[in-house]
Amino acid sequence: MEELVHHALRALQGSANDTALTVDNVTLSVVGKDAPFKLWNKQELEPYIATLAAERAATAQTDEPVVE
Repeated sequence: MEELVHHALRALQGSANDTALTVDNVTLSVVGKDAPFKLWNKQELEPYIATLAAERAATAQTDEPVVE
């Protein structure tokens, strides 16, 4: 699940142009065959957003293109 969430956020970031994703401008929900619909709160989303921000900062420092 963690890798799927990271992948989804990276894809979303790729379409957000220069706008950084934050817990205030992203909503995430998960649903699956054996998982009922769940809307994540800010506290649940924060670690994923922090990882994404760290990836963006590392990429900006190395001037390498971000692979989405």
